[in-house]
Amino acid sequence: MDFCKALSAALFNGTTDTVEYADLSASDRFIALANQEVDVLSRLTTVNLERDILKPSAGVGFSFSPPNFYDGLIFGGIPQYASCADSLDVTSTSCSDLMICVIEGTTFETIVKNLFPDRFVSQASVEESVNGLNSGVCNVIAGGVVDVSTTTIRSAGYEGSYTTGNTRYSRDPLAMVTRQDDTIWSKFVYWIVTSIIYAEEQGITQSMASEMPKVSLFGSLHTDMFRLAIGAVGYYGEIYERYAEAEVPRGGLNSLYVSNSGALLYPLPGVLV
Repeated sequence: MDFCKALSAALFNGTTDTVEYADLSASDRFIALANQEVDVLSRLTTVNLERDILKPSAGVGFSFSPPNFYDGLIFGGIPQYASCADSLDVTSTSCSDLMICVIEGTTFETIVKNLFPDRFVSQASVEESVNGLNSGVCNVIAGGVVDVSTTTIRSAGYEGSYTTGNTRYSRDPLAMVTRQDDTIWSKFVYWIVTSIIYAEEQGITQSMASEMPKVSLFGSLHTDMFRLAIGAVGYYGEIYERYAEAEVPRGGLNSLYVSNSGALLYPLPGVLV
């Protein structure tokens, strides 16, 4: 949501309450964007070739911002079965009843279908997957690290024994998504995301937003777009600390890039000037 607030601030002179949020299922989100029901997808959308070139359900391809979070498929569930899924074990006697709930319309669903062809049930949302755990439809949930975290599962109403696996079965770059035929807007979103990462690289915190560069390429009304965006939500690390650190301690691919660190979040120095 903070990335949406940054866009709002950049567009509307610092105002962050102009955003209308739509709760879309994973399978409906691209159709809603293609039909102009929404202007941007901001949550849990993996960049891949099909979505870039031609998403069959929507009939078009889409544009993506730089990745703003690197996720990966993991399994969580009743400890016995979470261990089965984590080790890809369907042959042991203790794993014979393994059944996995996964959200339909996601890249995770495709991976689970390949790993466990006859051991999955597609659900519309995390909440439905949790209902599956409660009802016994499944004993494991597959998803991203936030989707299957203990805090997420507890907040969705599951109170039974629960644990998560240790293995990530994919590397998913998540990004904001726009329509390819909305070229200027797509570029605007791209550079706002870039500016949020750039600000951290330059040490420009929310309280120092006036140090961000001005830009004239989007017209005279948006010369302060980067300053307004950072002033509204802060740099990448500040956003991460507010919303993700408690669930997924920052590190690895989501660290700010340093030479040979393996991290992937980086704009090149001076990229905004």
